[in-house]
Amino acid sequence: MLKPLLIAILLSIAITMPVAVGFAYDYGLGATAERAQYDRGTTIPQLADRGITAAFSMLLLVFFGIMLYAGLRWMTARGNDEFVGKAKNALTAASIGLVILISAYAITKFVMDRLPAR
Repeated sequence: MLKPLLIAILLSIAITMPVAVGFAYDYGLGATAERAQYDRGTTIPQLADRGITAAFSMLLLVFFGIMLYAGLRWMTARGNDEFVGKAKNALTAASIGLVILISAYAITKFVMDRLPAR
């Protein structure tokens, strides 16, 4: 029951986040703020970029944790083929995850850098 709920929440966040960023136009308020010499602070795209970067950083830490765990498991296998196989599978899965993570980060940065400045 909890797993479908978690998937639904994550999907709804993934769907609504780009829409929220897309509708975050200032409709001339930026020019008014500049004329009044008002510091607008952080914009929504900047905030989203920081959040995405933080999420990818956390996922990178998870990757290194899995690599460390798999490496220690392999070193302590003492020749047991079952443990060595599990360690190799974990290393392979972590490496594939890293490639996916780097690809997703590159695509995200490409899109975020192309958003119109507000």
